[in-house]
Amino acid sequence: NRQEFTRLLNQHLESGQPGIVLSIDLDHFKRINDRYGHSIGDQFLKHLTLELYNMIAPGDRLAHFGGDEFLLLLKNRNLEEGRKEAERLLRHIPAIHFPHHGDTLHVTCSIGGIYFDHETQLSAEMLISHTDATLFEAKRRGRNRLALFAHAMPDIDRYRKDAEWMERISTAITHKAIVPVLQPILRLADDAISHYEALARLWLEDTLSDSGEFVLYAERFGLIGEIDIAMLEAVLEMLTQHPTWVISSNLSGYTLSNTTLKNHICDILEANATLASRLILEITESTAIDEPNDAKRFIERARQFGCHFALDDFGVGYSSLQTLTQLDVDYLKIDGSLLRSMHSENKELLYAVQGLADALQIPTVAEFVDTEEKLEQIRRVGINYAQGYLIGKPQPIEQWLDK
Repeated sequence: NRQEFTRLLNQHLESGQPGIVLSIDLDHFKRINDRYGHSIGDQFLKHLTLELYNMIAPGDRLAHFGGDEFLLLLKNRNLEEGRKEAERLLRHIPAIHFPHHGDTLHVTCSIGGIYFDHETQLSAEMLISHTDATLFEAKRRGRNRLALFAHAMPDIDRYRKDAEWMERISTAITHKAIVPVLQPILRLADDAISHYEALARLWLEDTLSDSGEFVLYAERFGLIGEIDIAMLEAVLEMLTQHPTWVISSNLSGYTLSNTTLKNHICDILEANATLASRLILEITESTAIDEPNDAKRFIERARQFGCHFALDDFGVGYSSLQTLTQLDVDYLKIDGSLLRSMHSENKELLYAVQGLADALQIPTVAEFVDTEEKLEQIRRVGINYAQGYLIGKPQPIEQWLDK
């Protein structure tokens, strides 16, 4: 266990001899448990652990803790020797196969490590903490990677914060602690609520966080795709419970660049085809500009199940008339920065965007409408819908049931 490993590491540090501490994490091991069950996952883990014990040199120490995590002490190695040993593990762990009913189970791994010698000024506990941070760096680089440093992890505090956020978000996804809140969108023709946008929020210590900080971290760690899927499934559940509602759900650029995730979304839409006509999928303009052909193909495919599309954050920096005419979208959401400051050039651009949308017969939505002045301005421009704090703040679904 970790306590015994720490004791052995302290002994080696006191000897003044060099060595390397490696932190090993099995990539996406949860998927094996989810697909085959925890019993099979445990059997595979025991098999893999035994293989690891057979791979290490006499005198080295391996500790298995936390399900899919390991600590390995390589004694009396220099930095280059430790790197070669870690790279060998990166190659060999995916080659450890576990047959099960015609399938072959295997995983890749991420490895972080710290080299130490008599000059290293860290206790065993701190050395392990730094090693955990290097493991996070290996994951941040894309998993199935090695991140090895000498003596200490640079900028350890920042990496600790990143590692904490990664663990927090991963746990929240597993325990369904990332939930949607709804923000209303007003139809200006009759001042009635047309539909809602679902926005992701994270439960933190019994409080629903209204900060979007966790979304930025999720994008950095490659977890945003799982959040997109979770939000889509939650929105479809809301549509089931409220048969007159229309709700939009956001898809990130990461999701739209991932074929597996796009296929999964289409499978979900096909299974919920009776609800799809009341679902709007929002994609950002920058995503559509970056991969216009991919975006076009995905929209065409998803439309077969009846859902609608909105192009979000339109009108600043990336706008492309050609891309807009190629994409079959139902709503154009005008970037909120055009409303935050109503200088003359912004007003002119606002009229230009609305004129373009009118020519293409695409309804427009103004975001960040938080004052009566802005609401009157977008009415004069001819914008069709309004969204923002003046219309309503994002709130849990219960707050909208009687409104």
